[in-house]
Amino acid sequence: TLVSFAVAIGDAQTILSPEFKRADSRVVLLCPAYRADGLPEADSQRALFAKIHALIASKKVLAAYTPGAGGPLEAVFRMCLGNGLGFAFADSVSADELFSSRLGAFVLELAPECETIGLPLGKTTSEHVLLWQGERAELDALEAAYEGTLEDVFPMRKHVETVCLMSRVEGK
Repeated sequence: TLVSFAVAIGDAQTILSPEFKRADSRVVLLCPAYRADGLPEADSQRALFAKIHALIASKKVLAAYTPGAGGPLEAVFRMCLGNGLGFAFADSVSADELFSSRLGAFVLELAPECETIGLPLGKTTSEHVLLWQGERAELDALEAAYEGTLEDVFPMRKHVETVCLMSRVEGK
């Protein structure tokens, strides 16, 4: 078993969790400039970090997540977990944009007062589904498959037998 811990310092008022917070929020993708090998340019990445920090400090961001190898689609899926919200992708978002690795990028759920920045990905929904160009994926089924993969190895939920204590006290 690998156990890893991370520690950082910062103002607790500027710490965000990654899950979407409310329905009908605009969600955008902000990316640094990339080198020919696909890695972020250092100066561009530093500037993006400063911009993200300023947006979070000014309460213009409700949730933030950094896409992994699965790209923005994976980030949006994971951001949907937790609060029962879904997501409708903008019609302009292509499959290439959804699945492309975006190292150093950020997917942001914007507060209502924040101006639109970056590439608009779409909006959060109250319905627990992913919607893209007429296609619909039920998030309950996706979440069960995602969480169930290693359930036998690393159980997330303990199955507890319910026992009536009164019957034992009364000798029944």
